[in-house]
Amino acid sequence: MPKKKTTHDDKLPKLVYADGDTPPIEFSDFVKLAPGSHGILFSFGQSHPYRKEVTLTYEVILPFATSASLYQILGEQLQKYSDLIQQLESSQENDASSD
Repeated sequence: MPKKKTTHDDKLPKLVYADGDTPPIEFSDFVKLAPGSHGILFSFGQSHPYRKEVTLTYEVILPFATSASLYQILGEQLQKYSDLIQQLESSQENDASSD
């Protein structure tokens, strides 16, 4: 019998939403972090297009260890994107100077 090919997804636990339905993905252009006694409160929201106000759409408390891991992951991704942007800008400058 052939061995089943495993993928990365096979190793992860199945994600199930609390209410059984998949919630719609919402765009957040606002995030606020506030430390507390049990972790860091992440507040996500959407800014109003005409008034200076933000509607909070979701809040979650992450334990400090989880927040630190998230910080590290986001920092690594930000560095990758920063390097990519620098490469693209350098490539464009080289193309412009060779014309």
